[in-house]
Amino acid sequence: MSSLTLAQSREYLLRAIKKAEEQGAKMSFAIVDEGGNLKALARMDGASFPTAKIAEGKAFTSVAWQMSSSEAADIFTVPERLIFSTAISSMYPGRFTPGKGGLPI
Repeated sequence: MSSLTLAQSREYLLRAIKKAEEQGAKMSFAIVDEGGNLKALARMDGASFPTAKIAEGKAFTSVAWQMSSSEAADIFTVPERLIFSTAISSMYPGRFTPGKGGLPI
């Protein structure tokens, strides 16, 4: 995985915000580096405050597992794997966030 520059991260945020505005959505967007550390974050005016942390968690989940956070949800939230999912959540409290939205860049 190559590293994104801050300028590239900002450009991705601007594109995401534009798309959300076109759809009438108020959201947050997060970009993390290859180590899962926050690189850029934007919370649109009117987006609820939890969306920022949720966006960061989905970005972390996507980069950690090198798949979309939606795919991670399909893998880790089935009953047979809930113990594993709980263990991951314990190791990374507040960061492992499977669900639609996080995409690898």
